[in-house]
Amino acid sequence: MTAVVCVGRLKERYLADAVTYYQSGRPKNDPVRIVEVPDESAPEGLSPAQRRKITEKEGEALLRQIGAAAGGGLPVVVALDISGKKYAKAEIGAIMRDAEARGRGVAFVIGGSLGLGENVLERADFRWSLSAMTLPHQLARVVCLAMIGM
Repeated sequence: MTAVVCVGRLKERYLADAVTYYQSGRPKNDPVRIVEVPDESAPEGLSPAQRRKITEKEGEALLRQIGAAAGGGLPVVVALDISGKKYAKAEIGAIMRDAEARGRGVAFVIGGSLGLGENVLERADFRWSLSAMTLPHQLARVVCLAMIGM
């Protein structure tokens, strides 16, 4: 099973429509499960310590959801991280096929507006950078689904 475990809800209708579109491209017997955890309030002007505390708290919520979201067991975790490796669609497909061949699910993990906490990055089997640009986390969800959805 494949899951996208992410911080926050999509608020814009056009993004929700894009997610639905890319989910519909998956085979009916292999859907992508989306699990959302609440985002923490992040006012402007946070200190590095405050930012770290927020991303770690969001990370704890993400980590609690990863196993169940990807069908139980120990899934392969792909953290979306701007400092990660830039994988082509074929390479992401290979990671997914390899996980399936080993009887493991795959969980793609997307942080909130402050990114992912070190607790999630340390758990990740792969760190995937979608782009050198910093994408809003809601848009990163759509791009991730576009890469894995069809």
